[in-house]
Amino acid sequence: MTANDSNPLSYAEVVSVAPERETLSVSVGHIERYFSVDGWGQGVQLLTGSTGDLAEVARLAQAWRAGLPLVEIQRRASFVRVSERALAHEHGPEHVVAYQWRQLFADVEERADWPEFGELVRAAYGEPRLRQLYVYTSHWSIEFSTCTGYPFSHGGVPHVHAAGDRLSYRVVSPCGVLIGETTTPQEAVALAVRHLPDETGPAVSGAGMAAPADPWWEEAARRCGRDICGDLPRLLLRGVTVAHWDAVFDWVGDGRPRRYAEGGVERPLPTAAVVFARPADAPPATLQMSWHPAAPDLTFHPVSATELCFDVDLHAIPDGAARLWTLLELTDELWSKTQLTGPFLMAPQGEPSRPILAVQALSGVRLRLLD
Repeated sequence: MTANDSNPLSYAEVVSVAPERETLSVSVGHIERYFSVDGWGQGVQLLTGSTGDLAEVARLAQAWRAGLPLVEIQRRASFVRVSERALAHEHGPEHVVAYQWRQLFADVEERADWPEFGELVRAAYGEPRLRQLYVYTSHWSIEFSTCTGYPFSHGGVPHVHAAGDRLSYRVVSPCGVLIGETTTPQEAVALAVRHLPDETGPAVSGAGMAAPADPWWEEAARRCGRDICGDLPRLLLRGVTVAHWDAVFDWVGDGRPRRYAEGGVERPLPTAAVVFARPADAPPATLQMSWHPAAPDLTFHPVSATELCFDVDLHAIPDGAARLWTLLELTDELWSKTQLTGPFLMAPQGEPSRPILAVQALSGVRLRLLD
């Protein structure tokens, strides 16, 4: 057992001879006498527990260092808790995968109020190439990993999602780009399988390292490039109200650098209701704002009360994913201030009627490639 260099009186570590195990962490209570332990291996928590008996900690440390099986470790140090997933991990990745699918089916049984999700789970399990992968869920999306340890690795495998309308199913790239939408779970699974990378095989032990490429995300980033969308793309959101525009005006006027003008003449910032009450032949209004010092400027065009229209100045943002991330952060900020989630349709500079990308805030489907 070795003391932690930064806090030797509170933390210690135990190295194992088993190469697949990480160091066992031991921490000491600051007020009461207790010792907490935490042991991981290949991205899986193998054991955890706490005790006030230092002799038990010593027995655990010896067993961990010797690389003994978890069942034997638990026999020697009874305060230790070992999960079913950890025991499966000792037998190989295929056992972890099988355990995870069992857990998913158990969750489905508990959510009998959403049979569409259960049908999607059963359809995914019925496909051998998906059944061999580690499976987990997030917001009614079934996601897959090519490894059994955390952090997981999507390996380019799409997600399948039961839509909230209970009428459709979506296939989404690992980074949130819509691949397609279907009306049955079987069609969704078949679509996901058609887009599996050729090298997709059974899940392996260990944690994900570098994130694999997502070709749909890369295409979305390419469309944000200077040679396609220019430096001043336009975003449009249909179906808004004057109340939504008022929320935007409030956001812009909340201590941010701004400039409101009518026909190029600067004027005090009015309410959106006042802007849309002007005569039809009134000079065009614009509202410019500096989002924040490191972000692009925005220029809103309050022409229609039912369409939120604005330009995003990306000239200082490098080509590639940085521009795409900027748009995602912007839509999330708009949602937090106005409750507008999108989809925001992005059109290239000078071609406002030809949207090429849809950006959604706070959604499992963040992006949609448009023809």
